[in-house]
Amino acid sequence: MDYLKEREAIVDVMKTLVMLGLTNPKGGNASIRLGKTVLLTPSALPKHRLLPEDIVLYDMETGEYRGKHRASIECNAHILIYRRIDEAKAVLHAHTPISLALIDAGIDLNQEKTVESEYSIGKICVAEEAPPGTLELAENVARAAKKCRTIIVPRHGVFVWASNIYDALDTIISLESMAKYYVVKRLAVKNLL
Repeated sequence: MDYLKEREAIVDVMKTLVMLGLTNPKGGNASIRLGKTVLLTPSALPKHRLLPEDIVLYDMETGEYRGKHRASIECNAHILIYRRIDEAKAVLHAHTPISLALIDAGIDLNQEKTVESEYSIGKICVAEEAPPGTLELAENVARAAKKCRTIIVPRHGVFVWASNIYDALDTIISLESMAKYYVVKRLAVKNLL
């Protein structure tokens, strides 16, 4: 199987994240699980220039990767989420600047009640930091993913799992929109008082 539709969806979502400024061109990653096969973004390629044939396939039964590129360095986080959460069919990781800055500043975004927080984001968990691409980071993210669909790693980025890649994209866009709302609201209150 070539999984063209799913490969195109991953390419589309990654281009969208870069174009919206929600991840840097070589940052972030995405995956889709189809049974025992996981389609993953490659490592170190500009995500806004991906082609469907760049997507890497991972076999969850054999642990083998197939493709012309190496899988993303965060592939272990994606695979651990899939192994532990049956409902997870897509995982998306981005480096969202505003929501990440607020978490790093100690702001609890779970206290912000918006339409997005209720319908798109859900509860936000903060995972323990670990170096990017490590099994330790993957374990921290997967542990948090058992409690929340939206996981932020301080000074790193956000991981989201969902039933499909476009719902995961909606969650990340909604998270950053809520973070912008929070900042603008605080600035408005400060300037009006």
